[in-house]
Amino acid sequence: MTGLGQHLALIGYRASGKTSIGIRLSEHFRCPWIDLDAFLEESCGRQIPDIFDQNGEAYFRDLESDCLKEICAKSEPVVLSTGGGVILREENRALLRKTCEQVIYLEADAAVLSDRLSRDGGDRPSLTGASIEDEVSAVLEQRRELYRETATQSVDANRDFEAVVQHIIKIVEN
Repeated sequence: MTGLGQHLALIGYRASGKTSIGIRLSEHFRCPWIDLDAFLEESCGRQIPDIFDQNGEAYFRDLESDCLKEICAKSEPVVLSTGGGVILREENRALLRKTCEQVIYLEADAAVLSDRLSRDGGDRPSLTGASIEDEVSAVLEQRRELYRETATQSVDANRDFEAVVQHIIKIVEN
């Protein structure tokens, strides 16, 4: 087993597997796992839906960028599961590319993501007010190129998460 020399970041749309895969990778590489959204909520003592409702998306994105800077400044390598919209700001994309050994885009089809969100959407705020299927298709289309531009590698996340984990381990260890 090879350890991480720098941070490993997972990017992708909601329900692409960033959390489940991130946890498994952190276990494999024996390093901390950080979920950017959970880190943000803990840092400000508020839930993301409340931030969106009370302060709007721009305020949330400012908090997200500040938390990303704090995490990326850590000297110990971590596996970082980002929020789906972290790539919307150029400063975040540049920071991920600069501070991470690998930035892995967990690329999944809109139909797969919609199905996962329908089964286990949790309390994620709607981004558009549209149905899950319409929202995923529209937002994914807007973000796809930003994910690809930011990533050092794209991985097919339509598959079983364990297969994705093993694929990422091979990428990092080679």
